[in-house]
Amino acid sequence: MRKSVSSLTRTACSILAAGPLKDTASGNSAGGLWMVTADSPEAVQSLVEADPFWPTGLRKSVRILEWTQVFSNGDML
Repeated sequence: MRKSVSSLTRTACSILAAGPLKDTASGNSAGGLWMVTADSPEAVQSLVEADPFWPTGLRKSVRILEWTQVFSNGDML
């Protein structure tokens, strides 16, 4: 049952873009950013926890923020 729920949760999210962040002043790693579409913050959290790096402790923390796109290709939406 848990695997089934996990699978459904993963399909409720879509990773649009992902990559590392770098501090421009120091050049040091500053974490990473995932842009996803999801039905809920809980679905995003489940997606993060399903990432193979999550149990290793590589990901120290997660902040889930909502973003509203107002421009695309120079046009206001």
